[in-house]
Amino acid sequence: MTPDGSDKTLTSYWSAPVPTGRPDEVSAGAPVACIATTYTFDAAFFEVDLLPRFLGLKFDHTEREVSFLVERELALGTVRACVLVDHTCVDARQTTLRWDQMAVRVPSGAQHAKIVVLVWERWLRIIVSSANLTRTGYRRNREVAGVLDVFDGKGSMPLQPARDVLSFLSDVAGTGWVKAHDAARERMISTLEFVRSRLGRWRQAPADFTLRELPRVSFVGGRPATNGRRMLSVIDQVADLWGNRRANEVTVLTPFVGETDSGMERLTSRLLNLSRRSSKSVATYLGIPGHPSEQAESGRMVSDLPLSFLKTWNTVWSEIQDGPAVFVVPPARSGEKLNRVLHAKALLLADGQREILTCGSSNFTPHGMGMGAANVEANLCYQDEIGPRSRLDIRMPVIWYGDDNDSCDDVFWPAKVDPPADESPTQPALPFVFKAVTFNEQAATLTVFFDTAHALPAIWSLARPGAKANDTGTIILDSLQVKSVPTEGRRTVDMPGSLRGLTLTCVRVAWTDDAGQSQSGWLPVQTEGLEDLLPPEQFRGLTSDHIMNCLISGREPAELVDENENDLGHLSSAAELSRACDPLREIDTTGYTLYQIRKLGQTLAALAERLLRTVRTKEAVAYRLRQDPLGPVALADALTKDLTVEGQPPGTAQMLASQLAFSFAEIALTLAYACRRVRADHNPGDHDVRPVYRDVVKNLLDKAARIKWGWQRARLFGRLYSRGGHQVR
Repeated sequence: MTPDGSDKTLTSYWSAPVPTGRPDEVSAGAPVACIATTYTFDAAFFEVDLLPRFLGLKFDHTEREVSFLVERELALGTVRACVLVDHTCVDARQTTLRWDQMAVRVPSGAQHAKIVVLVWERWLRIIVSSANLTRTGYRRNREVAGVLDVFDGKGSMPLQPARDVLSFLSDVAGTGWVKAHDAARERMISTLEFVRSRLGRWRQAPADFTLRELPRVSFVGGRPATNGRRMLSVIDQVADLWGNRRANEVTVLTPFVGETDSGMERLTSRLLNLSRRSSKSVATYLGIPGHPSEQAESGRMVSDLPLSFLKTWNTVWSEIQDGPAVFVVPPARSGEKLNRVLHAKALLLADGQREILTCGSSNFTPHGMGMGAANVEANLCYQDEIGPRSRLDIRMPVIWYGDDNDSCDDVFWPAKVDPPADESPTQPALPFVFKAVTFNEQAATLTVFFDTAHALPAIWSLARPGAKANDTGTIILDSLQVKSVPTEGRRTVDMPGSLRGLTLTCVRVAWTDDAGQSQSGWLPVQTEGLEDLLPPEQFRGLTSDHIMNCLISGREPAELVDENENDLGHLSSAAELSRACDPLREIDTTGYTLYQIRKLGQTLAALAERLLRTVRTKEAVAYRLRQDPLGPVALADALTKDLTVEGQPPGTAQMLASQLAFSFAEIALTLAYACRRVRADHNPGDHDVRPVYRDVVKNLLDKAARIKWGWQRARLFGRLYSRGGHQVR
């Protein structure tokens, strides 16, 4: 089910909002950040379906895979993205370190929240749902989701629920539960702080709902006690929002109740306290998953929840009613071709005048609702008056009304059931000693970080993906090399030369437990600094001509990448063909210095426009200036290689040196003017990116100053140096 009850798919909400023409509306702008949490995880689905929608990519991975990969890598260079995954469900199919996968190990619980935060320049979208970041969760299951759209306009959702979500994520990231390198955690925390500071500058959007405003929505998160703060209980927060009212209708929708009978009894009793205990007018409804009995002619439905749950419910509510009305949601209703398993979770209370619907990640379990123990959970709580067209129960994927409703009087409740696939771990918990792993693609070094408070297993190993039981060629580190935890808490390994250029996103940890059993699981890899990553393979070793041709063409780099060739020089090939067909072009002037300077001028004009379109965050600007394969630093490096030729005659060598120094100075001056325009267009909430520009300009001018190119040209360079330095002050 989608937030507006339409046929719109949940994946479509990852795309930038389309303007509807309302006068108070704003355009979303370029993507800035994506932060998500999930229990089970499908990294391939995230990379090829969800992320491309958010980034607004043009290419499809099934038709033009190379162009798609190049476009995605370059887009991720200016966007921060990370996913928090429960430590038992890490997915090793991640293909790039441009986004962070971070494992979360919640004490006596699980990272069960399903939150998506999508940030564009002028728009914030938050999705809180029951759906994991998996193909099944987004495309097959019956799920429930709520979307909060916030922007700097009067038609925006109030800011407070969004602030609550961001604060909740900051709290989780700030605990010791996130098993990742500190640099990755800091990237997430700083991104959340940036978004919160931007919200603080949006004056047109309402700050919060008014005291009696209906309908309204609140964020209800759950987590264990941490850092001296008490546990956040979902059921207690719902009770606070419900107030002193006595519910005469109680509806529970849950696909899973995998807890002890005593815990379920306490939770059900807590729910009973929210009802009108003095009369027998309370109606209770259970929405549960089920399937038809194998005896089709009987018409009987089989529950996917155990009999113990029904017995506990009836025991607690026995003083008020004989039993609940049970609605069984089958995998496929009449006319449905696909099986759609019920995975939505919701709790609805109503008193005849007002109703409150809590929906999101919390199953009706003690851990999900926060009774005695707690998972990390995320829900939205909607409140509204009851009207003929405003019933909140129709937002759940259950047919409550009509002739074809899901009500079932004859339900078979088995004694034991298997948990749903989306509620089951995919790997055992790793030993606490393995804290984090980082990989430096530039240096081809991998660093393993250990928790010095714990000891290593007697037998263990770390291997790159593809390792088999007896395949020692993939082993990176093992107990033969490291017998005890290093004093400094880390160990760095140089990758073999044959593996240089490899992208390593996960390592397999294998160990022998105390019982002598062999275990294994995945540990995600991060990078300490984004500058440690290599550019896409198609852009390594580009010449200055390739970079200038690409920028002058006005097209995105991915558009110039062909599946069957890794070279962007087809523009120069076209020029050669033109000369062969046109006698006037028989003399090649492209190598003349004047022609090269003119081409550099056209290139710098296009480069300046590219810089001005960059998102105004320090990380995005730093990537565009320093790491972009078509950026100023890459252009300067390519010019250095092309214009520094050994064995040239003295006159030619001096001319090339002069051209190189002049090019450096021109690039620096272009950056200086671009920085001035960026500062003039500074918007509230934008980072001050002048220090980044200043550092790159200084480095370029220093390089030019070290080139020996004659006193006459040095005077010209001195004027350019002073002009460039002045513009970035």
